[in-house]
Amino acid sequence: MLGMSKFKKRDGGNVVIEHYLGDLESIAKSVGFIERESEHFSAEGFLRSLFRSLEDGKASLRKLASRMATINNNSLSKQALWKRIKKDSCPDFLQAVLDKVNGQQTPENLSPRNSKCKRLIVQDSTQIRSHKKNHKHYAGTSNKSTRISCAKIDLTMNFLTNDILLIQESNGKEQDRTLGRNLLPLLEKGDMKIRDLGYSALESFKYAEGIEALWMSRLHGQIKVWIEDGNTLESLLSTTLKSTLDIHVRITAHGHTCRLVAVRCSKETVDRRRAKRKEKGDTKRRKRRSNGDLREQWSLYITNIPEEQLSTHEVISFYEQRWAIEITFRALKGASNMQKAMRSPTNKNHLQLILKAAQILALLTSKVQAVVAAHHSIERCKLSIEKFMDWMLSCLSQLDSMNIAYPYRLRELSHEVRIKGKTLAQRRIGHLKCLG
Repeated sequence: MLGMSKFKKRDGGNVVIEHYLGDLESIAKSVGFIERESEHFSAEGFLRSLFRSLEDGKASLRKLASRMATINNNSLSKQALWKRIKKDSCPDFLQAVLDKVNGQQTPENLSPRNSKCKRLIVQDSTQIRSHKKNHKHYAGTSNKSTRISCAKIDLTMNFLTNDILLIQESNGKEQDRTLGRNLLPLLEKGDMKIRDLGYSALESFKYAEGIEALWMSRLHGQIKVWIEDGNTLESLLSTTLKSTLDIHVRITAHGHTCRLVAVRCSKETVDRRRAKRKEKGDTKRRKRRSNGDLREQWSLYITNIPEEQLSTHEVISFYEQRWAIEITFRALKGASNMQKAMRSPTNKNHLQLILKAAQILALLTSKVQAVVAAHHSIERCKLSIEKFMDWMLSCLSQLDSMNIAYPYRLRELSHEVRIKGKTLAQRRIGHLKCLG
């Protein structure tokens, strides 16, 4: 999949995109995407024009047709394009390409040896606003007077290798807790999963423990907690003088036992949380309680990871590394113009084309980045995901053909060296060594 170019191995190499996407024409025929065969139309040309639209945010059907005409060196109107494809099969074709890319094996030498867990799984989602008239296709959370259209991309990653395990789109108002259930069939014995507040659910914790997997989550404000002597967590937080707590507790009415790690927050953090809550209007929707004010003064984590496997400090450090998935979302939104492409009122199939093209870009970047890191025998997190995704979209939009070897230089895709402080890559390497 990865060939060498004229550059030395330590400097760079080249990538052939076709190896990851497979035979696009065969995939298109298998899902019935091409309605009428013609030398003026190809599945590869359609995908390349879609990536070009993703790059500049101009994704109308007319623009797609004109770009395909440029790629195939002929004329093609939007009416002719519409007749040559089966509209309902457009998302199916891109989903088949997405599945093909996801089926590519990640190099085994990327995982740290002697790791204390098989995979470190992180799940999170990001929202993409759309035109309000698209509300019937992708509904966002709205009130009685205002309709909001919003799509959500949910991402599940293996932190140890940065490999994307699952990527999917849904309505913006779909709850993270509901989307979190899609991860459960992927969990295996020895895995460790880290989740944010929105995904916190007792049923998922129990499922993980049932298959001997580990889990870690922020404590949701509505979950009741009791300490070993039968008192509430708030009674302990209000009387302790310690800045860090590591205790065993029981959560919810079911009395599920787990480990709780609490860290007292700085005054700036507490003020920021209260300002954010006030901005959201939480004080108007529910009663202000002293319990809520107490919890805002602490960062609270719950887990089933025993103390001998991860210390108090390591639990906090590993949860903070969940930020890596936010970097991936930032890279996707920064490299592409999908938010601009979603702003026009259109049909659901058209919106799905944009969303699935963005997912293919993210997944393709993940796979190629893994192979590049393995080929040069370097830690994958030393490569900047933002620079890599910029480079990948540039490849996809500029190539004359998917089977052309596109060169790269490692120095242009790596994290910049900082004079003060450590890069995200340096911090992650340190945490992975602790885990090993």
